[in-house]
Amino acid sequence: MRPTIENHSNGSGLSEEDHKTVILFRAVIKLSMRTVPDEDLLKIYELFKQHIQKITPPTVRSTVNLIKNCDASNVEIHIPFSHLAEVSYKQGYSFDPITKRDGGSLAVTT
Repeated sequence: MRPTIENHSNGSGLSEEDHKTVILFRAVIKLSMRTVPDEDLLKIYELFKQHIQKITPPTVRSTVNLIKNCDASNVEIHIPFSHLAEVSYKQGYSFDPITKRDGGSLAVTT
């Protein structure tokens, strides 16, 4: 599993193809970060926030807000339910699934 950072949306200007030059008074970006097990998400958030403050020019004001958080989780892949899922997959697709560790985007582990 690898940590990630994703850009989900920018709210900062014209979205149509055009020749206009627009100097914006405000730019907004929505990011999400996926941590890995044993990584302290609040520490990562604080480091990210400090970095943004450090690189923000003196003529610009920036804010970083934590909207939601959820710790990474480890799920054991060698349990009866996983075996049943593998059997079902093989029956449905006629070949063995490849099991590997990966991340999810929901704050729920089943």
